[in-house]
Formats: sequence, C-alpha cells, structure tokens
Amino acid sequence: MKEVLAKFNSNNVAYSIRAFPLGGFVGFHDNDPDSDIPVDDENLLKNRPIIDRVLVVSDGVIANIVFAYVIIFAHVLFVGLPVQEAFPGVLVPEVQPFSVAS
Repeated sequence: MKEVLAKFNSNNVAYSIRAFPLGGFVGFHDNDPDSDIPVDDENLLKNRPIIDRVLVVSDGVIANIVFAYVIIFAHVLFVGLPVQEAFPGVLVPEVQPFSVAS
C-alpha cells in the first residue's frame, strides 16, 4: 500500500496522505542501521524524554480513532440514523399462556 497521494516534509518530519488510509506508520532513524545520524543525537527517539516518546507512539493510535469518528460522523450526516417505525393498527388480541410470546 504505497499509493502516496501527497507528501511533504516539515521540521525534519515526512508527512504523507495515502490512497488507502488503513493504519498508521511511524519510521524512526533509531532503527535504521544505514542512518548517518550519530547515536547520541538528542533528536533520536531513544534520547528524548519519556513524555515525548509516549506522545509519538500514541499519535498513530489517536489519528486512527479520530479517522474512525470522522467516518461515522460523515455516515450519519449523509445517510442518517436508522429509524424504527411503529405500524399503527397492529393489535395483538391474545397471548397464549406458556407460549414463546408470553
């Protein structure tokens, strides 16, 4: 699923919008053995404070939850909520004792 529709870089972060927005992906230079970034660089994820690491790791999950709510909201906005209609005039005259209906 590498169908990239749009891609841009901002503050050393690469952002992209894909054709199939299923899941999220975060790539870190910490895991790249071919990276030319020194191991003690303060911008590497493993060298950042714990709160920064928690925020970076949880951003993908939060983005997926927000995306799901956007889909639900759009569905309710354009399709609507299911409606259960009552049919007037339907009467149940009698229910037999010890039956399933009772």
